[in-house]
Amino acid sequence: MLYLVPDVAIIAQAGDPAPVPTFTTLATMIGLVLTVLIPIVNGLVTRWEESRKRAWLQIVLQTATGFLTEWLDSLSGLGSGDAFNLTEAVIRSVVAIVTAIAVTEGVFKPIGVTAWAKSRGVGAGETRLRDVA
Repeated sequence: MLYLVPDVAIIAQAGDPAPVPTFTTLATMIGLVLTVLIPIVNGLVTRWEESRKRAWLQIVLQTATGFLTEWLDSLSGLGSGDAFNLTEAVIRSVVAIVTAIAVTEGVFKPIGVTAWAKSRGVGAGETRLRDVA
């Protein structure tokens, strides 16, 4: 039987357990945590009314997260290779942006984390007095 694992094809004998690909590296986990936390921090440091600024800041920070993750992965040598891969960094950036938007709209907004962060942050001002629920 032929099992395809990233960058490797393994031919297993009958009775051998299927190989389990490991995609998780420390750099990937750091990138995932940053991708989930950046929208909360973004809400805390921008003003309630500045949705355009918040969107651009989100894109810039998530792009930096993708490049940082690939750079850390290239330093460890456990990821896609030993050298920094620009294509992989761009892919990681796009995935980070999409994940952050999905987490914000699908999880944080329905449970009230987005409104909480916007109303409690540095730029909240008078919005602290509003009912954000």
